[in-house]
Order: sequence, then C-alpha cells, then structure tokens
Amino acid sequence: MRSKAFATADLADADAIKTSIATAATAQSYSGVALNGAAASAGVAAPVHGFASYPTATASSSSGSYVNGSLVVFTGTYRGQPATSTATVVGANGNATFTGNAPIDTVTSIAVGAQVNTSGAWTFGFTDLVSTSRSPSARRSLLKRIVGAASGNVVVGYGLGSGALQDTIATTLAQVHDITPDRIFAAGTTAGFTAYI
Repeated sequence: MRSKAFATADLADADAIKTSIATAATAQSYSGVALNGAAASAGVAAPVHGFASYPTATASSSSGSYVNGSLVVFTGTYRGQPATSTATVVGANGNATFTGNAPIDTVTSIAVGAQVNTSGAWTFGFTDLVSTSRSPSARRSLLKRIVGAASGNVVVGYGLGSGALQDTIATTLAQVHDITPDRIFAAGTTAGFTAYI
C-alpha cells in the first residue's frame, strides 16, 4: 500500500481557490486568473492534498450584506467528468462558511449570486478529504487504513450523500485503524494521520 501523511491543517484552506473579494449587488463570476488562491494554477484550482474535496465560500462578518438563500456554484470536474457543487448562503450577516453540496476534484469557475451591498467579503477554498479515485473506471473509495500521528480525534464519514454516516475515531501515535472511510472531515479532526491507499 502507498501512504501519505496529513496534518490537520491539510484538510481545509478557506482561500485556496480565491483570496478575498468584496461582495457585489450583482451576480459575479470568477475564472481564469481571478482564481488566485494557493491551490490555483492557470485557471484551475485543485485540493493540494491530491484527493477530492468540498468547495467552500466563507463570508466575512458584515451585518445585512448577504442574501439569505443565494447560491455560490463551483464548476469543475469530479472523477474525470464535468461537475458542479453548490453552496447555499444561510443568514444575512456573514461570519460563516458555506460548503458545497458535492465533492469536486477541480474548480475552473465560481458563480456567485447577487448580494445586498459591497460591504461584505468572500474567500473561496476547500474542506475535507474525499477518498475517491479521479478515474471513473477505478473503485470509488481509496483509503484502506489510517494510522494516527498523535493523540486526538479523526472524524470520518461513510458515504457522501445526505444519509452518510459519521464517526469520530480516537487515535494515538502509531495506532492503526483498518477502516475504509469515504470522507475525512476537517471539523473535529484534532490529530494528524497517515492514510494508506
């Protein structure tokens, strides 16, 4: 089996796709050089950990600047096929992160619905590790084992839809967990680990 080590910081980066940009009262679209985060190159952003991930839209705190229920649509690829992942804005005051409804391997554009004014700000990034092969002909789940790098928790998921199961694995240094999760969550994961594929 091949292995790769992960620190907790590897699981989420709020501006990996695009760094801060002000909200706008008209719909906006970002692509090409506008995708200027650390995970973007030549107009394509991909999670730096090499697995699929969920795209995120993080709204700065700004009272009344956001439209509740408006959408942020990420377009790219998943398992070699065209894909979109949609995040829904909840609330009007920001200070929150909204996660796309589907995993994605790459992002090539972001479409943001009109907001109230220009007083808020967005960053766009990735969260979580989704253990799927980028080849549609390969088996979907890649992870076969997780080994703890320190004492703490690793939060895992089985399945990717609304009915997916979630579990918190308590681990210690060098503790072996022969599990095959479909997702490792950034939120709640407090220990680094080595994943075997």
